[in-house]
Amino acid sequence: MELQALLVLGGLGVAGIAVLLLMGLFSASGTSYEEAIAQQRKAATELLALAENKSKSKKNVKKKDKKLAKKEKSKENSGTTGSEIDSEAPAESGLEDDPTPPTKGHVEFSPPVVVDVPRDAPPNVKVVEKVEEPVDKKEAKPTKPQKTGKGAPKATSSPELKEETKEKNNTGDAPKEQRKGKKEKKPHDEAAEVAQQEIVPPLNIPQPTELTTEKLLKQALVVAPPAPSPPASKGKKKKQEPNVLTLMVGDHGGVNVGELVRVVREASLSRTEIQILTDALLDKHHDPLPEHSEWSEGPNDPVQKLKKQLADKEKALADEVEASQALQAKLKELRTSLNAERSRASGAVRTLEAERARHEQAAAAARVDLHTHQARLQRLLDDNHQLAQEKLHLQSQLNAEAEVQAQRVQMEVHIKRLTESEAALVQQLAGLQSEAAAHAHDARQTRLELGAARDALLMAQQHAAELAQQLQDANRAYTELEQHSQQERRQLQERLAELQNEVQRLANHAQTVEANTEKLKQESEKQKQQLSNEIKIIGEQLSAREAELAELKQIKAVPAQNGLTADDNEQKISKSEFAKVESVVAALRSELESAQGSSREQRDQLERLRDELHRHKHKNDELRTKNWKVMEALQSAEKALQSRTASALPAQDSLREAVAKAQETQLAEVAAVLRAACPAAAPHDPCADLAWLRTFADNLGQLLLQQKDLLLKETEKQATVVTAPPSDDRLKELADQNEHLQGLVDKYKTIIDDTEGVLSRLQQNVTTEEQRWAQQLADKQRELDELRQRTVSQMQKKIDSLQEELAQAKSARHNHTFADAERLAEERLMAGLSDKHTDISNGPLQLGLENK
Repeated sequence: MELQALLVLGGLGVAGIAVLLLMGLFSASGTSYEEAIAQQRKAATELLALAENKSKSKKNVKKKDKKLAKKEKSKENSGTTGSEIDSEAPAESGLEDDPTPPTKGHVEFSPPVVVDVPRDAPPNVKVVEKVEEPVDKKEAKPTKPQKTGKGAPKATSSPELKEETKEKNNTGDAPKEQRKGKKEKKPHDEAAEVAQQEIVPPLNIPQPTELTTEKLLKQALVVAPPAPSPPASKGKKKKQEPNVLTLMVGDHGGVNVGELVRVVREASLSRTEIQILTDALLDKHHDPLPEHSEWSEGPNDPVQKLKKQLADKEKALADEVEASQALQAKLKELRTSLNAERSRASGAVRTLEAERARHEQAAAAARVDLHTHQARLQRLLDDNHQLAQEKLHLQSQLNAEAEVQAQRVQMEVHIKRLTESEAALVQQLAGLQSEAAAHAHDARQTRLELGAARDALLMAQQHAAELAQQLQDANRAYTELEQHSQQERRQLQERLAELQNEVQRLANHAQTVEANTEKLKQESEKQKQQLSNEIKIIGEQLSAREAELAELKQIKAVPAQNGLTADDNEQKISKSEFAKVESVVAALRSELESAQGSSREQRDQLERLRDELHRHKHKNDELRTKNWKVMEALQSAEKALQSRTASALPAQDSLREAVAKAQETQLAEVAAVLRAACPAAAPHDPCADLAWLRTFADNLGQLLLQQKDLLLKETEKQATVVTAPPSDDRLKELADQNEHLQGLVDKYKTIIDDTEGVLSRLQQNVTTEEQRWAQQLADKQRELDELRQRTVSQMQKKIDSLQEELAQAKSARHNHTFADAERLAEERLMAGLSDKHTDISNGPLQLGLENK
């Protein structure tokens, strides 16, 4: 389980690091889309400033007058054109204030430099849809009064178009950085560029989504208020301008491309204006919207690629957000369940507190009743004593006033009344004496219980000391167990080293066996080749013998066919030769069969050797893997033992600290209750411990004795002061004193009861803490024993398995040597049967000697 938890935590950590790396790469991959647009605008404004500064010296005075007229119109139309025209005003004013005569120069056309737009931010481009926007008639009406003045010059509209094309050039996506680099070499152009950068405010630059071709053309259609009357020679051109603009504007608020091309061709434009129009068309070409561009770049469009990348990133972000939301939901569920458990626990605690409060109230009511009975008994005793004193006083008065006859009747009546009251008081006195005896018995019981509580507290302290001693014993046993486990671990490591040596020896033996097997294989190949050669020779001899036999049979059959009879000698000779030939053929056949059998046996033996070599290799690999597993098991056992020791030592320290803290808190609570209940008997020492409780008990006993002595003295005083008849004030004072003394007794009894309750709770808490920590200590000890048993059993199993494998390897090696000896004997027999007696047993014999 610990390994799985570590793997899960590692996977989560790797995933979090990957997410952070991806976020860092995406956030730091380059400049954003807004920064790229700002750079393009800056480059465009710099190019325009360079072009305008270069064209300053090439313009004539007439052009300057037209610029002044256009400046006045732009001031009058500042409310309608907005911030876009205001942003162009500083540059224009800079051009107009230059007194140098303008001279036309050549504008360098350079190919556009493609800006690498960063791919981590989506392009903020709004799709401008073609919406039917009818041309406002009020905008076209101001051109009608110009007929009286033969129209405005054509130059009044061309500067406006020029301004719009400049603004369009400012929002272009492909700045001409090469041209900028070429023109920055000239010092005069550098000064003009710095001045232009200082003049043009960056805040008035419109966003790329706000300036489109249709908006630029609509702004071009806005007619300014009538300017001062131009020369009469240009009135005709001004009359034709509204017709051209109305032709350029389509039915749906768009632009007629044919009319726009015709107007551009017919217009007399300078090279700067041609460059501005070219830049505007290039910007239109780089527009990523497919519905507004006729030259689509297809799949190589960078904006489409950016959109695809943005969609992929948004999808990944949505997945991450969903995962985080699921995790948050699970956390909320766990939080709600935890809050529910806490609320249930708090409800149970509140119910228990209410029950405890009810029980305490019932006990307090019972104590109050007891105190009231005791007070009544005390009052009755005092009354009885007073009556006895009065009786004695009256008897003395009767003896003294026996001669007085006038008061005799009254005294008799009074005596009768006193006797009656005395009888009643005697009865009440008997009952009160019984109640006093019962209360005295209860007081003795409470004193005994207080003594028992003290004894229990002492026993708790002794038990805590015993628990500390047990903890020390447990620590000692734990250290002994750790030493024992380390000793066992060292033994296991030694055993593992021995097994590793055995494995190495087996590996070396397997290598020698493999080398011998290769030798045997080579020699078996040689023997096989020799046997094949011998078989071929024997086959040739056999074929020759068979041919001779066939010839003999043919010769023998020829005379029989011719009808001739041979002699007996010739027949005998032919029969003997035939028998010899047959014996030779049989011998050759048996020799061939034996050679084939020996070759088959050699093949089988070679296969067996190969199988045995493969088996040895497999066993060697298994031993290596098991050795590795044993090492891993030892390491894991060491780590587990270290972790258990590390967790057990803080647990013991925390046990001692928790017991000490619990005792301190409970003693502090008891001391606080006792100080609040009886401040007179409380010691002045602020620290609350067992010595403080003992001193408090001694002080309380002394205080009770003092109160008892005071009570006896008061009773003696009351007994002595009986010479005069008691007054009502004296009786009230005595009653108040009795009530006060009874209240003190009740207070001390409540203090004793509270002390007993606190001591009982302290004893219960101490016992519960001792039981809990004893249970935890037993659990730790049991886990340690289980770990030791499990480790020992695992190591024993590993050792047994390794011993079995070692025994199997030894038996296999012994069988291998026996099989080699048998094979050598068979090879010797086969070599003895062959004719050439080739010594082919050197290799296997050497192997057998090495194995022996």
